[in-house]
Amino acid sequence: MDKVFAALLSADAAKVLGALPAIEQRGDARSIRPLLHALAGARDTVVRQRITGMLYEVKVEDAAAELLAALDVPDLEPVRTTIPGHFLERWSRCARASGRVRIHRNCGHCG
Repeated sequence: MDKVFAALLSADAAKVLGALPAIEQRGDARSIRPLLHALAGARDTVVRQRITGMLYEVKVEDAAAELLAALDVPDLEPVRTTIPGHFLERWSRCARASGRVRIHRNCGHCG
């Protein structure tokens, strides 16, 4: 996996995209931090979208702990908004599946 993780940090979008299927197949929490670093360094829109999508789909044990730990990594500051997005996406799916979504229109924050 070291070669795959190294490919994630490449400036070549094709190399990064080529490494992503191996990450998907592996499917463990150790891939989260390399994906976040790749996202932080990516300039290609397709690469950024693909990695962000993968991070929103993470369902492995220890993913939450790994994502929360990544919030404290200075090099990952450019992608910190992606991390809460993972949790919001998961919550949204659970809420839709359970049918328990309630929208409060007149809250103090909404005006």
